Amino acid sequence: IAGWIPNYLYFSVISIFAGIAHAGELRALMNIAGPVLQTYAALSMLFLPYAARVASKEGKAGAYALTWKFTLLFSVGTLAYWAAVIPFRGPILKMLYAGNYSSVGDYLPYFALETIIWSAGVGASIVLRAMESPRSMFIANCAASAITLVIGIPATKYFALWGVVWSIVLANVVGLAVTLILLRRKAKEPDRKSTRLN
Repeated sequence: IAGWIPNYLYFSVISIFAGIAHAGELRALMNIAGPVLQTYAALSMLFLPYAARVASKEGKAGAYALTWKFTLLFSVGTLAYWAAVIPFRGPILKMLYAGNYSSVGDYLPYFALETIIWSAGVGASIVLRAMESPRSMFIANCAASAITLVIGIPATKYFALWGVVWSIVLANVVGLAVTLILLRRKAKEPDRKSTRLN
């Protein structure tokens, strides 16, 4: 639930405050970002065993070093995707939605920022899972959910889709910051093997 709130609660909230048409625009934005999100969800499942192997062989410090490689990979991939999509957003939206959601093109660069920030956090979340710390991921998701509930809902009420987009950006910034802080703390903890040897 904590991971669902920052991304999907807005469909209900914007429908209530701004109407179903704005919920459709939000869905159109998310559909365009869909290839990035789905690709990275699949890649994170592929990279998780590798990160877990590094964590078991090299300890938490070795796994922590992977964070920046993963972050660079996912961030550059997302930048490349949006660099190809944003210049042609008009024709893409027209092709996908027959001109029905052409107005969402104005939001797309800002929504792209949200996915870039989210992508930067994918690497850290893989490493945290490899370190067997689901609690840390839960805390980071709770922090992002708090932003959604405290700031996102009022912002949606007063600014409609702009409120949603900027609230999602802020929630992802907070989630990323908390993830990185918890990951750094986790990396400084002694490994189980070294504790047993001492």
